[in-house]
Amino acid sequence: MIRLIRRHFARLLYGKQDALSDTLLNPDLVRLILLTNAALMGFFLVTGLAGLFPLGSLHAVVLGALIFIHLGSAAATWLSPERSGTILLFNLLIYCAGLVPIILSVPTLFPALFTALIPVMLAFLIINSSAGLLTTAVAATLPFLLEAGNQEMLSYVQILIYEMTLGASALVTGTLGMLLRSLLQRLHATLEKLSHSATHDPLTGALNRRGLKEHGEVLFNTHYRTVSPLALAVIDLDYFKHVNDTFGHDAGDHVLKYLTDLIHRFFKRKSDLVARLGGDEFVLIAANTPLDLAHQRLTEMARHLQENPPRWNGEPLPVALSIGVEALDINSHHALKDLLKAADKLVYRAKEKGRSHVCAPHACTPILLSFEPPTAAR
Repeated sequence: MIRLIRRHFARLLYGKQDALSDTLLNPDLVRLILLTNAALMGFFLVTGLAGLFPLGSLHAVVLGALIFIHLGSAAATWLSPERSGTILLFNLLIYCAGLVPIILSVPTLFPALFTALIPVMLAFLIINSSAGLLTTAVAATLPFLLEAGNQEMLSYVQILIYEMTLGASALVTGTLGMLLRSLLQRLHATLEKLSHSATHDPLTGALNRRGLKEHGEVLFNTHYRTVSPLALAVIDLDYFKHVNDTFGHDAGDHVLKYLTDLIHRFFKRKSDLVARLGGDEFVLIAANTPLDLAHQRLTEMARHLQENPPRWNGEPLPVALSIGVEALDINSHHALKDLLKAADKLVYRAKEKGRSHVCAPHACTPILLSFEPPTAAR
């Protein structure tokens, strides 16, 4: 069981070897915690042997063993810094197990040790680096409240022992708070990365089919309810297969990324969505954009591509765009797929007219090519 907990704790903490420097629980901090606990146990041992509170021989052995383990573990963090998290977990388990017989045999220490744990527990609720200072102020009053019912006050030695215990727990509290916050931040970042990879194309960074469905439907439904102008364009790369066959797939990937950046340059608002459906087909959803304005910008974009083509090894790549653009009509398009299907039909119209056209329902605009179209090329 301990091995299972240790393995999962270490996996959660480090993730991979080079992530060690990114976490707040670094070897130096682990070493500080272990040395502080060793000093605390040493204080208990010395004061107990001096007769300031009853301490049996068995308990003295337990405290000595805890001190030895903490010091040995602190030294181990120098030898194996990548295992610092596992070392700390092991010491926490040993520390808790070692305190059990002391608490059972020395009841006078129970209020101090019990209330000293409160800041640690509250740290997991507050989750910030100042949790130790905040909860220490609250916990410092607890022993007096506990004793008030019996009309008795703690002795100076008991208060000193309690406050030192509380001070050590405050250090652990802040550490655990920072550690938990760090782990939650890393977990949140990991979940965001997984969510992004599930909805985005890894090559271009544009949305994929799933991302288009999730984000596009939200945008569509919003404009459908408010009857706001919305334009959707299907953008298809002409002669893309010829580029792949002639210049290689790396050149083809360069063209896809170039086109994605070009679309974002002409449709730069955060509300505009760009998705790659696969291969050489892209979809643009322009929010709050009338059909005429969308048609104009897409035409300018297609002409810009001819005037500034992507280059590979200094040579311009022969690509063009066939674009179909349609506007949302609440009487004809009741779902995103209806609008997408209408724009896709306009792409076929652009292909039928000889490619390199921007077609809206009312007009198709030809785009003059800057190169001689390759024969028998798509």
